[in-house]
Amino acid sequence: VARDSCIAETNKLVVRVLDTTTVPFDGREKACSNTQTCYSLLAGVLADFQWTVSGGTLISGQGGPVALIAWGDAGDGEVTVRMVFKNCDLTFRKKVEIRDPVVPGIAILGDTIICERDSVLLQVVSGFHDHLWSNGKRGQTLIVKKSGVYSCRAASSHGCIAHTREVTVQVLPGPRIPTVIQIGSTLICITDYDRYQWYRDGEPIPGATEREYEIEKNGEHRIR
Repeated sequence: VARDSCIAETNKLVVRVLDTTTVPFDGREKACSNTQTCYSLLAGVLADFQWTVSGGTLISGQGGPVALIAWGDAGDGEVTVRMVFKNCDLTFRKKVEIRDPVVPGIAILGDTIICERDSVLLQVVSGFHDHLWSNGKRGQTLIVKKSGVYSCRAASSHGCIAHTREVTVQVLPGPRIPTVIQIGSTLICITDYDRYQWYRDGEPIPGATEREYEIEKNGEHRIR
């Protein structure tokens, strides 16, 4: 600026243009019913943010760039945020599909009533991840060797958490180890069982199904 042959400069003024097309409005477009989800509008400026929600409830974040929303029942929802920054007054919207969690199925490979030293395999059907069993184990499958009630918590592809049905496993105690004495050529099992079977050299002896057995041939004799 020139005046009376004097030259002077004004103060520098920084002008910032807010590109609304690059403002990230983050958060799920598919949410689980009766769960909480965070949404954010990170514009990089000190603005006032006004949040409104349909299909859910705003838990926290009014006035700020990050909001916590509790979704209600399954259906259609929407998150709206109005950002006021100096002369800029902008509104952003995000449609949200609210879904009920899908209960994961569970397959039982084997019997749920087993003997000691046996096992049964429980397996959650495919389509889920982040498996956590009721006994603290992780993974899609679980080998069970102890009596108890078992279930698994898993997450669907949409992040919904659900639990499988409960499976009761009963482990039966094994029979007592038999005690055998020998009197002359007679073997006697002094442990009480419902049934007996004598073996010679690992093979069952036909007809030897009583508590006592008269040795007929040399060999290693056992009872089962």
